Amino acid sequence: MEGEIRFCSAPDGARLAYATHGRGPPLVTVATDLRGGGGITLHAREWGNPDGPAILFVHGWSQCDLCWSGQVGGRLAADFRMVTFDNRGHRMSE
Repeated sequence: MEGEIRFCSAPDGARLAYATHGRGPPLVTVATDLRGGGGITLHAREWGNPDGPAILFVHGWSQCDLCWSGQVGGRLAADFRMVTFDNRGHRMSE
């Protein structure tokens, strides 16, 4: 399978790059930082079908959202909007 890099713009004007390969629609990953109570920033990413029902993946202690790479890169991506985030104090979250 040969892939390519494509570009698009998000509604807020942010430029996004995504890779395509194989069959089916391209699956875009959106990364964002969310500021919550007390000013803490959590890093979150969205995967898969933006119009599908949402699934929130929560990792355990000493892990990060990358532990869900098998799920977000698998068959679920065609049908579901998947959201992963780094818990407080892990990887890219405060």
